[in-house]
Amino acid sequence: MTTKSDNVVVTELAPVATPTVAQVPAMPTAVPISVSLGEKLEKFSGLNFKRWQQKMLFYLTTLNLARFLTEDAPKLKEDEHDIQVISAIDAWKHSDFLCRNYVMNGLADSLYNVYSDKKTAKELWESLDRKYKLRMPGLRNLLWVASSTIRCETFQVAAIIKKLPPAWKDFKNYLKHKRKEMSIEDLIIRLRIEEDNRKSEKKGAHTLNEAKANFVEHGQSSKAKTNNNKGKGSKLGPKGGISKKPKFQGKCFNCGKQGHKSVDCRLPKKNKPKEANVIDDITKNVYDIDLTAVVSEVNLVGSNPKEWWIDTGATRHVCSDKKMFSTFEPIENGEKVFMGNSATSEIKGQGKVILKMTSGKELTLTNVLYVPEIRKNLVSGSLLNNHGFRLVFESNKVVLSKSGMYVGKGYMSDGMWKLNVPKKKAEKTPYELWKGRKPSYTYLRMWGCLAKVAVPPPKKVKIGPKTIDCIFIGYAHNSNAYRFLVYESNIPDIHKNTIMESRNASFFEDVFPCKSKEEPSSSKRMLESQDQNEEVEVEPRRSKRAVNSTEGLMWKEAIKSEIDSILQNHTWELVDLPPGCKPLSSKWIFKRKMKVDGSIDKYKARLVIKGYRQTEGLDYFDTYSPVTRINSIRMVLAIAALRNLEIHQMDVKTAFLNGDLDEEIYMEQPEGFSAPGQEKKVCKLVKSLYGLKQAPKQWHEKFDNVMLSHGFKINECDKCVYVKDTEHGYVIVCLYVDDMLIVGSDDKMITSTKNMLNSRFDMKDMRLADVILGIKIKRTSNELILSQSHYVDKILGKFDKDNSGVARTPVDVTLHLSKNKGESVSQVEYSRLIGSLMYLMSCTRPDIAYAVGKLSRYTSNPGAKHWQGIIRVLKYLRFTRDYGLHYTRYPAVLEGYSDANCISNVKDSKSHSGYVFTLGGAAVLWKSSKQTIIAKSTMESEFIALDKCGEEAEWLRHFLEDIPRWSKPVPPICIHCDSQSAIGRAQSNMYNGKSRHIRRRHNTIRQLLSTGVISVDYVKSKDNIADPLTKGLNRELVEKSSRGMRLKPIKE
Repeated sequence: MTTKSDNVVVTELAPVATPTVAQVPAMPTAVPISVSLGEKLEKFSGLNFKRWQQKMLFYLTTLNLARFLTEDAPKLKEDEHDIQVISAIDAWKHSDFLCRNYVMNGLADSLYNVYSDKKTAKELWESLDRKYKLRMPGLRNLLWVASSTIRCETFQVAAIIKKLPPAWKDFKNYLKHKRKEMSIEDLIIRLRIEEDNRKSEKKGAHTLNEAKANFVEHGQSSKAKTNNNKGKGSKLGPKGGISKKPKFQGKCFNCGKQGHKSVDCRLPKKNKPKEANVIDDITKNVYDIDLTAVVSEVNLVGSNPKEWWIDTGATRHVCSDKKMFSTFEPIENGEKVFMGNSATSEIKGQGKVILKMTSGKELTLTNVLYVPEIRKNLVSGSLLNNHGFRLVFESNKVVLSKSGMYVGKGYMSDGMWKLNVPKKKAEKTPYELWKGRKPSYTYLRMWGCLAKVAVPPPKKVKIGPKTIDCIFIGYAHNSNAYRFLVYESNIPDIHKNTIMESRNASFFEDVFPCKSKEEPSSSKRMLESQDQNEEVEVEPRRSKRAVNSTEGLMWKEAIKSEIDSILQNHTWELVDLPPGCKPLSSKWIFKRKMKVDGSIDKYKARLVIKGYRQTEGLDYFDTYSPVTRINSIRMVLAIAALRNLEIHQMDVKTAFLNGDLDEEIYMEQPEGFSAPGQEKKVCKLVKSLYGLKQAPKQWHEKFDNVMLSHGFKINECDKCVYVKDTEHGYVIVCLYVDDMLIVGSDDKMITSTKNMLNSRFDMKDMRLADVILGIKIKRTSNELILSQSHYVDKILGKFDKDNSGVARTPVDVTLHLSKNKGESVSQVEYSRLIGSLMYLMSCTRPDIAYAVGKLSRYTSNPGAKHWQGIIRVLKYLRFTRDYGLHYTRYPAVLEGYSDANCISNVKDSKSHSGYVFTLGGAAVLWKSSKQTIIAKSTMESEFIALDKCGEEAEWLRHFLEDIPRWSKPVPPICIHCDSQSAIGRAQSNMYNGKSRHIRRRHNTIRQLLSTGVISVDYVKSKDNIADPLTKGLNRELVEKSSRGMRLKPIKE
């Protein structure tokens, strides 16, 4: 029967006996019960399980549903047809369903999904009880690391396993291998099973009296030995008989009785740790004792001695940690403190404690009692009130104030008010917490000290130096080795001022080869990187140091010029900083601009904003900005040589200051240039500034708009090449950031372009071009020469100071390179040298392209052989120092050469491609690279190289189509190839299914041939000037191919 009360509707079912197959109770009768729930049942979130369990049990009892927590589901017979029995079972299932849902609704959301698969109330209740009770309420909540850095369940499992006694050694080792797979619940269950097994074994092995059995039941098994000779055989007398040992007459040290020793005593040993009841020791109720004895080794505690609790019933402040006292006086008269549970604890002293609250204020407690045995530090609420403090308790928090000023706060925790005092981290490091010992610091060394490093095994000889003098500069990133700077070396392949890593070294920590100086000066390494006739200092990093240096007048002039350019350009305006905005800061960058001969051209000071603090999507969006290709510059210069055009050069003084900004960006006023009377204002950027993420993009857009508005057109193949064609003449402009080349048919067109640029930007007219991007430009009556002899001298002076001689070829064909499996040899120096050679190769020296490309593959871990190969390139550069590209007025034909070397790399079975294009008789574009796919034959490798060459030919043809007054349409570019099979494949429409991996390349070549972009012609290998881009050649072929590219000495 169901009734409705004022508070809740409750249906009570009559008692139902546990049904079986044989008997099912009758249909229950509903009895109305009125239940008033004045307090809402809190949801269980994993904490305080015992309290929640009692409340839920009371709640279900009032609903007459508590018995379903322990009853099993009734079973129905297969041949059961009694309607009353079936109805009774349905009623039981309905009540069990209600009971289960009441328990489920009492769980927090985080636990609801975890236990939603439990079918019955009993199954759910037992699962919760097994998970959270475990004979110790809140065990999972007490496993807490003092440093608050390690709280995972795996760590807690490992901590409990570590506390097992020595007698459990074998089982302990077994658990260590399973700890990652076990939860705390599984661990406790395994421990209890093992404990029961041990009890059974001991009971079966010994016949114990009743007293001893009681000891075993409580986990205190004794190991009485009735025979000291057990397992050792019988002792025989002189005549072969058994000699009886006289009875011991002394006193037992364990029980105090006469007639036996302590080792034979039946009573449990006084100082022996318990073994049988190990689990009860670990999981003892925390409400009775602390857990410090269990978890002290891993810093797991039951209550934090650093926490402070407000007790309104306490009459004195009490502290259990002596370290927290700022002043302390011992008390030796045996005074005691009485607590609410009638317990007493001895007072050891009193003093003053200063608590620093989270608000930043300090709370000083005087006459605080020191009671080591107390578990919680207490703050007396009555004493605080007596001293003018006010405690306001609201909901689950308390606010502490004095004279209307906020002091601090606390919150409710476990039914008590806890002060919010910042917790101090554990005094131990995570390493000590986990390992149980302090780390070793013997690995640390004095930075900058002298070290004698053992010569690496590949360089070590029987008669020769065994160590290298180095300077310790740090630790290796990928190993346990040290990093050293070579100070003195007599080993041929280990150079001075290079970096090496080694573990085998002797340190002299009181010797420092590099002595400090009062004034900053450039290191010897930096000075050696300059030309021999340079005597300059390293650029200063701060404005004060710059203006106070020996070059202070020049730096002041550079700073003034920069500020004038910024102000004239109206780069910013002074405004008040809007609320919520944070301005960016700036810094000065100082640089000396050098001429080709190594002398100082000018002093440059640049104001740079710290754009790395910008936020993408708020302060900037796109940042991409193109620059002209070096291939485009060579093409334009070759066209100038063909048509005898004038070549001028200009420089934009403050290029990035011209870009217009769309975003609102604020910057602090520059150091030393604050506006008088407006020091608190900030600079709102109207135009871009150096250092901004979007500055290059904004500058390029501004230059684009200016050029297009004055009749220029953009070359579709290079967005930084602009052309203008009129009836009076034409002009071509190449832009590389802020450097530009202006090539025109007559002086009027060039002058007009310069005037236009001067009217829109702050320009510097450098007149006839002589150097562009570090490339010398030399004009004669019938030639235009590009060279980098000065850059070759710089490389040799920096990396080949020993003047190792000369070589006629860049590649030693007898030197076979492979990956270095040992220690790297001067990896940083090797990388720098490869980078320098790559820049030289990409600008004016195609003859070293194959050698540099091959050596660059081993940059990450170079060895002795790789250094041998790179020294060979330096020797060749010393021999060909004055080589340059000579462009003439004939022939005015663009043609290409393609070549490949089949399987040049035995390790990965890949071939090497190379191609070169000439215009005006000299090379304008070249490339040497390893192929990305494996070619099955020489024909396929040549065909892959021909495909790459065809792609570049298409780009060059489109580039020429946008050049003013070039013959239209551009005739097909002839590509010379020394493989007739590759040419036949390119000209054939037949497709072979065995060559599926090069089908796309075959279609590309066929399309280029059919559209008239290229044509293919055969050339002999000895006349193929692309041959040195794929392999090492002898001296005659190297010289012949270099002259074929018009790469020859300038003096000729």
